[in-house]
Amino acid sequence: MKWLRIGLCLLLAFSVLSFGAVEVWSQSLLEIGAALLFLGWTLLAYRNPDAKIRWSPLNWPLLAFVGIGLFQLAFRGTAYPFLTRTELLKLTAYLLIFFLTAQAFRTREELSQLAWFVVALCFAVSLLGIIQYFTSENELYWIRDLKIQGEPFGPFVNRNHFAGFLELTLPVGLALMIFRSVRRDLFLLTMLLTIVPISAVVLSGSRGGIVSFTFEVGVLAFLARSQRPPFGKG
Repeated sequence: MKWLRIGLCLLLAFSVLSFGAVEVWSQSLLEIGAALLFLGWTLLAYRNPDAKIRWSPLNWPLLAFVGIGLFQLAFRGTAYPFLTRTELLKLTAYLLIFFLTAQAFRTREELSQLAWFVVALCFAVSLLGIIQYFTSENELYWIRDLKIQGEPFGPFVNRNHFAGFLELTLPVGLALMIFRSVRRDLFLLTMLLTIVPISAVVLSGSRGGIVSFTFEVGVLAFLARSQRPPFGKG
């Protein structure tokens, strides 16, 4: 499954670095990539009779949205069928990625590798955003001007999209430190990889992102405190 893990990580990085996969070409490549990875996994599972399928509860919400889209198309309950089909393709790609992630990352070591990849990607994108913030204006990768009025940050055409990306990835680094899931010699490195994204969230100026990050810190702090043994025990 090593090839599947590498493919999923590359697909995740591509979707972020390609302007957040908001353009037709990047969305199409994301959907094609997810379909090819699923096809490869299906062939591998078919040849291996002992292969076990792991179902994640996170798949249910995406499956429900896909079902709603299919229901609307089947019974003509949508006001814009073309847009419904487009969004349905994206939701299907997301569902395949979630499903394949559960199949590819099973052991503690594999999940740790995924966590470090997410932390590294979060740091790299944040560092890119900070550098662009001080060296360019209204440009993506210093070469592409936005033809419409916008507020880009990092590889994203919208600063709120950038903040949303960090809200999904930044808690991974925080969780590694709060729950002591890293070795002592890697603690300072993890702290550095986490502090830079926090600074990027503030520089992005996304009020929703800052509020959401504050809420996430509160939730992690609550979980960490609830797992500690009561005073006088343990």
